[in-house]
Amino acid sequence: MTSFLWLGRRAMIFYILIYLIAHFTVDYGRINFGVKVKRLNRYMPREFSSLLTLEEGGKKVEKETLEQYVRFYRVVVELFPERADARSLLGFCEFYMGNPIAAVSQYQKAAELKPHIFWFFYNPAVIYFKGGQYEEALKYFQEALAADPQETTDYIFNSKVIHRVFFDNIPSIADELRRRLIIGYQNAYILMVAIYYQSKDYPQTLQMIQNAINEKIGRQDVFYYYAGLVYIQLNQYKNAQMAFQKSLALNPDFFESAFFLAETSRVLGDQKMHQEASRKADSLEASKTKHIPHLSQISLRLF
Repeated sequence: MTSFLWLGRRAMIFYILIYLIAHFTVDYGRINFGVKVKRLNRYMPREFSSLLTLEEGGKKVEKETLEQYVRFYRVVVELFPERADARSLLGFCEFYMGNPIAAVSQYQKAAELKPHIFWFFYNPAVIYFKGGQYEEALKYFQEALAADPQETTDYIFNSKVIHRVFFDNIPSIADELRRRLIIGYQNAYILMVAIYYQSKDYPQTLQMIQNAINEKIGRQDVFYYYAGLVYIQLNQYKNAQMAFQKSLALNPDFFESAFFLAETSRVLGDQKMHQEASRKADSLEASKTKHIPHLSQISLRLF
């Protein structure tokens, strides 16, 4: 009997120790988390709207404001190194601080943590494009296009702890994330088309354009316009004429397509089409209507 009582007391002490250890660990975790939150609060910028200003190419953001963002997100990734979303935002800020290498490094680390998110490949691709490193840009754009669009929108939506500052006054966050992703895909295709076009790889240029058209990516009128330019380089003026006509059918105010439709029609001896397109181009030029996104205006996206 005594031995059973002794064993019972030993068992009770063992379970009490397990209970205390477990609760001490939980309490320590809470305390540690609280310390981290306090530290983050010390570095928290007063506002985050300037990041959206940068993204949309608006007015210049003060260097001091950018430095606050960089300090804040550096602390976030130091305290929570597993947060790929925070690393992505740090990469965005590093780029605008003039640190493209540091920016790419953060995006690469984000991609290692979450390898199926479009933006973690798209943004370094844009950085490489702006730096003239077109082979690297193509590699990252291809990986971006291979990413999972649904996983991308789900991940950003569920990372509201990090992204919530950008979600204020947005009626439908899911719709906004899809809209932004469409812009990202459109820009990726446009820049890839530009790279292949500039390198005179016209078959690959046409393939990329056809892919964008087949998948109904963004501005179809823009892709038909680029197809027309490629056909001109290949001396396929009839195909060029048809491409510019399709572009104008989708967007009747597309000045550049009207201008080149007039030129290709002139080469083909199609006087009626040449005159009609010339009048339209003159009218649109007078109204300053331009529809081609300038390549230099395509930049990094927050999400």
